[in-house]
Amino acid sequence: MATITTAEEMGLRALDFKIKKVHLVFRGGGRFQRAALRGLVRSKIQVTSLVVKTLVPYNGCRIKKKRRI
Repeated sequence: MATITTAEEMGLRALDFKIKKVHLVFRGGGRFQRAALRGLVRSKIQVTSLVVKTLVPYNGCRIKKKRRI
């Protein structure tokens, strides 16, 4: 997947700046979170914490009025 290779490349660039430990904060849902995590682990970066800050609506959007015929 492209997400894994992108995360690996990010990890290698971080190693160039001598960054060895990372705190990850994910926003939004999706299957790409695990892929990004896998890519960073493959690039030998230590993930110290993982926080998921997905916003959940309390009541959601207002539903449309029903059409009267």
